[in-house]
Amino acid sequence: MEKAGLKSISAKHLASAHQAVTFVSRLLPAAELSLSRELLPLHRNILSPQFKSLARDLGEHRNKIEQKLVKIMQDRLSANLGVLVSMAKTWDAGEGGDGSGEGSPSQFARAVVKQLTTLKTALSFLLEEDLDAIFGEICRIYDSGVARGLGQLERGGDGWRRQVRADAEAVLEGLMGLPVRAPQVGELEKFLALIA
Repeated sequence: MEKAGLKSISAKHLASAHQAVTFVSRLLPAAELSLSRELLPLHRNILSPQFKSLARDLGEHRNKIEQKLVKIMQDRLSANLGVLVSMAKTWDAGEGGDGSGEGSPSQFARAVVKQLTTLKTALSFLLEEDLDAIFGEICRIYDSGVARGLGQLERGGDGWRRQVRADAEAVLEGLMGLPVRAPQVGELEKFLALIA
């Protein structure tokens, strides 16, 4: 980002870059084949390693973009978990800590689900296999992070239990709606079974 003079970069920008890199990566073998047919064997031997190097560089760039998307979401989860403790102190009063009402997800859960939905929309034009890789990792991180965050809260009474359950269920539903072939949500499912 610094080299390009950018102050910030959005998930949509990263998704566009990922799509462009993927497109070029997929065209590269056809371009190499087409050029190879027109060149003498000596020139083919010179050009082939260059194509291999370019393919490797594009693959690395693509992986870095995917890692950056996952890191953005990991940071957002950490920020959301940071306010969870203070919010949870009001849950025994019978409200969601933010006036959301008994049994509805708190601001914490609504923010987490909204951020997941926003990313899902921003990345919707990527290939299914890329979505599975990106959201599979995000799903794993959110599953364990939210289960751990909710599990570390100081236990309260019935109001607290209802609110924690509503939040865990809302986040679980959000994770199940991600474009992942086999969402890993075992930690949240275990947590819900424990507080039942």
